[in-house]
Amino acid sequence: MAQIDIEVEGLREVIGLLDELDHRTGKKVLQKAVADSAKKVLKPKVKSATPWPSYVRAVRAGAAKREKPAGIVKYDNKRAPFRHIMIGGSEGHSTTRKRPGKSDLQAFDDGGTRKFSRGHEVSGVTGDPVITRIGDQYGDEALDHVEDYIVRHLELD
Repeated sequence: MAQIDIEVEGLREVIGLLDELDHRTGKKVLQKAVADSAKKVLKPKVKSATPWPSYVRAVRAGAAKREKPAGIVKYDNKRAPFRHIMIGGSEGHSTTRKRPGKSDLQAFDDGGTRKFSRGHEVSGVTGDPVITRIGDQYGDEALDHVEDYIVRHLELD
């Protein structure tokens, strides 16, 4: 899974404001800021850069479950089952059986019609690491959004 890590560094005033809060509240504010940045800044960019139309709807963004504070942008595994191949690529391979004595015949349904195939060669696919590329390109913009979110939140309190 491709992941984008955003670290808040060099924002002395914002970090100073967070230090004034207790540890739990500061971490919660920072977590919400990073998740909001992933949703509002990075997710639309990943969607627009995704070259596979069926995968555009599979882009998800939000808070990370572990190693908080962190935001995450990913392809949903139910809507994009082959996302790892699209992102990382694959090597050329054969779909023929490797065990002797077993048939190479493969059956599949194609629009209600039962079709059969003998194993075939698949050429390698070059990967397109969309999420990593977008993270590198728009990381500063996401960091600016984190700073704005924190300043807005702390001014309201």
